[in-house]
Amino acid sequence: MIGGRTWSVKIQARSGTRDSLGEKANDWSTVIDGYHVLSLGKNVKEYFSDARVQSDVDYMLTGLYRSEIDAGKRVVYGSRVFDVVGAFLCYPEGYTGVKHLRIYVKERH
Repeated sequence: MIGGRTWSVKIQARSGTRDSLGEKANDWSTVIDGYHVLSLGKNVKEYFSDARVQSDVDYMLTGLYRSEIDAGKRVVYGSRVFDVVGAFLCYPEGYTGVKHLRIYVKERH
């Protein structure tokens, strides 16, 4: 948590619906409404450089573990939309049995 603040965001997944021609529609549905981000890191390219992943990452979000969050989902915060590049289980310092999730995201422009 930065300065005692948390951010409430929506987690969305592709809905899988089809348009009138049978083509996959680009629709998103909310799978988690009110997911609380506990901490936020900006410009976290270095987290992926050691793993040799060729992806730019704008932010690293940390929240409580939820199995529904993975690559391919997106995070919506107000009018801002972020694609989830990866999500990894992590254990915070002083681990007390509560699992956390690191979510690496790239902002859509």
